[in-house]
Amino acid sequence: MKKINLILLVTVLILSSCNNDNELTDPNQQTQELILKPANPNHPVVQKLIKDGTDYKQILEGEKFFHVNDLLFTKDINDYEFSGKNINQQALKQYREAGIVSLFNLRISVFLDPSLRPVYENSLIQAINRYNNIANCGLFLTYSTNRSSSIVIDPTFSNDNFWGRAQFPTRTRVGKQVLINTRINGSLNSLNQRIELMIHEIGHCLGLRHTNWRSNGEGSYGSFWDFFGIRPGQPVHIPGTPTDESDADSIMWSALGNTTLVGFSNFDLIALRTLYPHAYRFRYVTSYEDYDYSGEYQRGEDVFADVFRDASYNAPLTLTNTATVSCYIVTQESNAGSSTYSRPITRTLQPGRNSYFITDIESECSPYQGEICTDQYMSTYYITSN
Repeated sequence: MKKINLILLVTVLILSSCNNDNELTDPNQQTQELILKPANPNHPVVQKLIKDGTDYKQILEGEKFFHVNDLLFTKDINDYEFSGKNINQQALKQYREAGIVSLFNLRISVFLDPSLRPVYENSLIQAINRYNNIANCGLFLTYSTNRSSSIVIDPTFSNDNFWGRAQFPTRTRVGKQVLINTRINGSLNSLNQRIELMIHEIGHCLGLRHTNWRSNGEGSYGSFWDFFGIRPGQPVHIPGTPTDESDADSIMWSALGNTTLVGFSNFDLIALRTLYPHAYRFRYVTSYEDYDYSGEYQRGEDVFADVFRDASYNAPLTLTNTATVSCYIVTQESNAGSSTYSRPITRTLQPGRNSYFITDIESECSPYQGEICTDQYMSTYYITSN
């Protein structure tokens, strides 16, 4: 039996011993070569990695990420910090869900760089369809030609023997970056292998860890594990999945082509249904809206959380278990001053309904010079089901 695991803010690659000269061609000649150099030891992310037990000699710097062997780390130290410092201790305990996508962010668009489309477009579309066909799962993926999509799949050229690298979820949103190594991926002549690669990399973006992470020697580099008393090097186990490495059919096994399936093992399905059982969406209902003769404006809105079978948002779903939504009321100020601040709130949703009142928010603005305009909206950071 084997384990499927999560971790916050880490990216992983699929290792391969294959070194093939049959390279994927780039018709636009825009594939960026992956050039690495020694990392700046004074960079806050590098200092954090060293503090977490990483050997400085293993930390290399690329244009957008720090590389530790087969792991990728963003350069923004804020990606490793939790901004909800004022929430109560119970909410802190619940934050073991850090590292997965919020159930409010499960409508996920996937962009494929044009240079990869001749080889991978059909494979990616089939991978997306396999995710969308999982019953009782809130995920809903779409293929997009817009680079501002949730996930962006780009080519790179590297002497490393990896098929793909992918970024884990950051701040309740799906991991954005996937890199495909064009130097060796031309040897992926099988459509099934290419589908498997796409499913695997998207799985990392959704927060799934390599099933055989122990034998790969992959530790944990999350941002909150020490603070919450979770032992470093121990990814979070998903209930209902094995705790050893016997499920070699898992799509998250690190060796491409190891599985006899083209898709998900039974434990993969348990993991995805456990993490993403359904989807939520905020709904704003205007309770009042006033303009006066001087141009001053005020608006009040009631915010509801609606529950759906998945993030296509076509089929409402009645909750069968108690759920807890923890979110921020974010306030943006403009005009005379400019700032953004937030305060956390937590709401318990009792079963038996598909729509829940969360809170009310306000926005106001005055045209007079020197006065501050404010606008409020909701932002989630986690949701748990009891």
